[in-house]
Amino acid sequence: FFYLNYLISRPYENKTYLAVGSMKTIMLNVSVFNAGDDAYETTLNIQLPIGLYFIKILDLEEKQINCEVTESSGLVKLACSLGYIYVDRLSRTDISFLLDVSSLSRADEDLSITVHASCENEGEVDRMEDNKVTLAIPLRYEVALAVHGFVTPTSFVYGSSEENEPETCMTEKLNFTFHVINTGISMAPNVSVEIMVPNSFLPQTDKLFNVLEIQATTGKCHFKHYGRECTSGQEKGVAETLTDIVKFLSKTDKRLLYCMKVDLHCLDFLCNFGKMESGKEASVHIQLEGRPSILEMDETSSLRFEIRATAFPEPHPKVIDLTKDENVAHVLLEGLHHQRPKRRLTIVIITSSLLLGLIVLLLISCVMWKAGFFKRQYKSILQEENRRDSWSYVNSKGDDD
Repeated sequence: FFYLNYLISRPYENKTYLAVGSMKTIMLNVSVFNAGDDAYETTLNIQLPIGLYFIKILDLEEKQINCEVTESSGLVKLACSLGYIYVDRLSRTDISFLLDVSSLSRADEDLSITVHASCENEGEVDRMEDNKVTLAIPLRYEVALAVHGFVTPTSFVYGSSEENEPETCMTEKLNFTFHVINTGISMAPNVSVEIMVPNSFLPQTDKLFNVLEIQATTGKCHFKHYGRECTSGQEKGVAETLTDIVKFLSKTDKRLLYCMKVDLHCLDFLCNFGKMESGKEASVHIQLEGRPSILEMDETSSLRFEIRATAFPEPHPKVIDLTKDENVAHVLLEGLHHQRPKRRLTIVIITSSLLLGLIVLLLISCVMWKAGFFKRQYKSILQEENRRDSWSYVNSKGDDD
């Protein structure tokens, strides 16, 4: 009878699988129990799969065992003789084989180790199935992805141009760079990163940014293409002008724009890097330009954009994602309105202010007239003049005397 198990070099992890790239060696423990008569010229045959190699038998000097190793087409076979002449009945022999697994880099198929024991005086044929055991070792990829990014510049100024100048896009371009690193011990079979940028004001659908360039160091990137536009394409009438005045005079402090998990109002870039070896890095560079005429539609004086990048491996039964809830990076970009109104708005505001001032002055004057303010003032002036005339008459008469 057999008892087989394998022991990794970190027993405290208590894993049910072998992570590719996690270790250099494993230990195969084989227990052979002779439940019958004495077994003469007992042989233990072990067949190792491709990627596993025999190193040595632990505590060999204490074992009555001698092994011959052969290799053919990547398969390693061990033929080991147990005991000097025979193996005692009801005896148990424990053997530990140290195996090299450092060359394992793929988890396409699980490992399978076959052990078969035989002897010259083998008995009942129906019990020979107890002499052969196959041990399956599940292989898995342990993937840990880290992503970080930055934007230059970190802030920009937007707002309408002069009245006579045509609408243009921002001359200062926005450059985003994101780095994805495989910090895990295993090769990641298929890695992607999703980058989401807020790109419109709800419920409007006008695009805030134009995509000028997107490059990845490896693989390909995909996003929904649309034409480059700088003008808003909207004619300003009286109603729109009044709306602009109200928005300009009532701008609030700040507005935060961010993306939901699936958001049609965001730019969604999906870049696939393919397989990434442990410790390798891939990058994505995105260049955008702003549309001031669209950005100005908002009622706030400051816009804060939260750009999110999420790295993830391809969902697969053999992939263990160790950083599933941590592989997200947030990049903040701030837009500041220059707070300079258009010439048309300036004229309208100044004219409206003058008219409003005149109307207020007329109203105040009318109220004061109705209240008799000007009449009382006129009477007091007449009385003062009369007093002066009487004093002048008295003084002149005294001089004559």
